[in-house]
This record gives sequence, structure tokens and C-alpha cells, in this order.
Amino acid sequence: MNNTIIFDMDGTLLDTEKYYRKYWRIASEETGYPMTDEMVLSLRSLGRPFSTEKINTFFNDERAYNIIRGRRMELIKEAIKREGIQLKPYVKETLGILKEKGFRLAVATATDEERTKEYLEKMELVHKKQDEKDKRKFILSLTKSGKILIEKIIPENEQALAEINSKLSKEEKKLMVDLIRKYK
Repeated sequence: MNNTIIFDMDGTLLDTEKYYRKYWRIASEETGYPMTDEMVLSLRSLGRPFSTEKINTFFNDERAYNIIRGRRMELIKEAIKREGIQLKPYVKETLGILKEKGFRLAVATATDEERTKEYLEKMELVHKKQDEKDKRKFILSLTKSGKILIEKIIPENEQALAEINSKLSKEEKKLMVDLIRKYK
């Protein structure tokens, strides 16, 4: 059985989509390639090759993407320096419980590797260590403060689960187990 859970970083772990949406618009205005909110929303979850093609097509200009993206990156960097990055609600608790239960956790993202590490470390969610065997890899693990938080949260979550469980009929419990097994 595979006991690894992979989380998307932007929008699932980190509350960064607000920056992307806001700063695509501002950067496009500032660089003379104004985009509507609909145009910006059509870029969500697109990797660079697809968003490059889409933006360049919007403006019939093969330089548009690089110009807008360059400015957007500057704006986002300034905003993060000023405001920091917020986690989505319950991320620390969820990751902590999963880690405590023995799951391996991984992050998947279209964000470049350096910014990914920077974001996760800035939030003091993880610390990184280079893999001894493969210098191309880094091992990210929970910080000490994350582990302390988990010790506090686990009893609260177990109590909440027990309360939910007590309200389910035998048939509902069976249905829930069957649904969970479907996705193993």
C-alpha cells in the first residue's frame, strides 16, 4: 500500500492564488497589456508553456507573456515581503496528523523549486535538509513548532472524530468506509 499523500502547494497549502489573480491584472495594466478578470481566471492552474501561449495569443504578441510575468513576479515578491504568506486554514493541523499517522507527505506544484522551498520555509512549516545519497534532492520535514502544535491538535481532532462517529448509523459508517476504500 502506498502511504504517500501529495498536496498541491498554491491554493491548497498556501493562500497564494489571491496574489496571482491580483498581480496578473496589475502587471498587465502596468505593462500595457490589460487583461480582464476573465482572462486572468483562464490562466489558473496552467503551467508556463500553456499560459505563455494563452497570453501571447490574447495580445497577438510573442513578448507579452514574458513582459507581464516579469512584472507580476516583482509585484508578488514585494507583496510577500510586505505581507508574508498565509497558510490555508487547518493546513498545519492536517499535515501534522497525517505525519503522526505515518503518512509520507509531498508537495506538487508548478511553482519553480526555489520559490517553493522559500515559501514553505518562510511559513516555518518545514525545514529542509539535503539528501545525503542524492544531492539533487532535499528532505523537507516538520519544524519543532509544527510538532508541538500537532501534539495539541491530535486529541482535539480525535475527540471531534469520535463525536461525528457517534452520530452515524451502522449503515452510514459502512457506506463511509466503502467510499474511502474506493479511493485507496
